[in-house]
Amino acid sequence: MLGNALEQLGFIPVFSRYLYAGSSVFDRTGRQRAGELMEFYRNAEIKALFDISGGDLANEVLTHLDFQVIREHLQQWRPGDVS
Repeated sequence: MLGNALEQLGFIPVFSRYLYAGSSVFDRTGRQRAGELMEFYRNAEIKALFDISGGDLANEVLTHLDFQVIREHLQQWRPGDVS
């Protein structure tokens, strides 16, 4: 399981409430997923974010992000492509 793998790497994983919700990855809107992501950026306890969706699912959140909040809370960024 993903949580176990992250724990073995020394992380304390916190998952989006939408990650395993519903019967399909399309059950939540880009706005809902972006809102959850923004909560993670605002949470000082969260030190790293991993995008495990990629592709169109990740692109759907872009217009709903608050880039000012991201700039204020981003400590480190590394590009990646999971698609």
